[in-house]
Amino acid sequence: LILGPQRRMAIRVASAYRTAPTDAILVVAGFTPVHLAARGRTDARRLWNNAYGLDKREAKRLAEERITNWWQTEWEEQTKTGEWTRRLIPTVSKWVNRKHGRIGYHLTQFLIGHGCFQSYLHRFARVDSAECVSCGDEKDDAEHTFFVCGRWAAKKRELEFMLGEDFTPDTAVSLMLRDRPSWEMI
Repeated sequence: LILGPQRRMAIRVASAYRTAPTDAILVVAGFTPVHLAARGRTDARRLWNNAYGLDKREAKRLAEERITNWWQTEWEEQTKTGEWTRRLIPTVSKWVNRKHGRIGYHLTQFLIGHGCFQSYLHRFARVDSAECVSCGDEKDDAEHTFFVCGRWAAKKRELEFMLGEDFTPDTAVSLMLRDRPSWEMI
């Protein structure tokens, strides 16, 4: 309930479909869940006011570190939704603390897996089949489109040559975060 307004803001910031899982869209948009931010603010005050010998800045830094750890724990324990996003972005802090790269409509579709993919559209009866229109594979989802479908194989090989590494679901985000030129290539 408390995440509702924050979720709506994250969906707009990331240009996501309204069906995006809350935990995933908050990570993609870089919005610390409000319940963790509130807990962290309380924690910072407690650390600063008690006899821990911490100044205000150090208490705030320590509280922010704890918030990140709590968020990571929640991210890893989420089992109902967002599996694709968790596979791409296993470490919340690396994604939200990046120094470059902007998110938008197409990147969000890739990261969330909700978008112009036949399997997604089929779920909502927008198309007759979840089958890939390019290669006939039975399930056209984000993984199929970006990593499997023969239609994009040449582009994928070209990208891998320029990056000097394999572009897979398990390496995609780490390659994007490597540096600005890599982000822009992907």
